Amino acid sequence: MAESSTIQVKINYRVPMRMASVLGQEMTVTVVDDGYLLSFFEIVQPIISGQPTPEKLAAIAETGVMAECVSKVFIPKSKYQAVIGALISMLPPEETAKKTPVKKLKK
Repeated sequence: MAESSTIQVKINYRVPMRMASVLGQEMTVTVVDDGYLLSFFEIVQPIISGQPTPEKLAAIAETGVMAECVSKVFIPKSKYQAVIGALISMLPPEETAKKTPVKKLKK
């Protein structure tokens, strides 16, 4: 019977030139069985013809604006702590002391 062995290999990262960059102003995190699904959304600005009157602004406030999903990233549970640690390490010291409120979505 053959022995299984593990080797470490170097990963050469490549980002294709055709890869688009988009603005993800909103994000949701969905817990799945073996990891976390991060979904990033871009806010689609409403089109307002003419001057933005209080009535038009009230209508937008009531109906909301569209947020289009521009990317989904799955992070396995085994990598989640490393991802969070990498993001936190990029914050300036004054930001790491702040507590950021987390919005929980209703089920």
